Amino acid sequence: MGPTDRRFRHEALLYEDTDEFVAETSRFVREGLDAGEAVLVAVVEERAKPLREELGVDASRVEFLAMAEVGRNPARIIPAWQDCVARNTGRGTSFRGIGEPIWVGRSELEIRECRMHEHLLNTAFDTGPAWTLLCPYDAAGLPQSVLEGVSGSHPAVLGAAAPAHSDAFDAHGGLAGAWAGAVRGAVWS
Repeated sequence: MGPTDRRFRHEALLYEDTDEFVAETSRFVREGLDAGEAVLVAVVEERAKPLREELGVDASRVEFLAMAEVGRNPARIIPAWQDCVARNTGRGTSFRGIGEPIWVGRSELEIRECRMHEHLLNTAFDTGPAWTLLCPYDAAGLPQSVLEGVSGSHPAVLGAAAPAHSDAFDAHGGLAGAWAGAVRGAVWS
């Protein structure tokens, strides 16, 4: 994040395998560390472990949260990010994070909630301090419907031959549809 960038940046990363996940996320983490930013990684353990190994001694400079615990209820994810952002920007430290709210094995209802969460992030942090959040998605394991929805909630989609800028991004417009789907699933299924 450059000195003139004073907004929340919300990017998605589509990755095909663990090697690509580790290569891209370790680059993102090291860029932040090199810039003096605090870094928090919230992913499931099967991805945290190889990332820690790749980071080596740098892993001790990164805060890791178990997304399977913190994100078990997707409604708890935004408050966790708010706490991390406030804690770091409050002491004058720039901040970046990696958060993988949707992983293979999530139920359909959890996925709907997480899709709503991804839209809500854009609203929750739109007027707050500047920071960057990278959201990895397993392009080889997640349903196509999930992958197709990523560009609607992220202004930039990286990796897996995806464009860097998402023409489908709609910071708030997709929220109504995501909410309606979540309610339908919770009430009528």
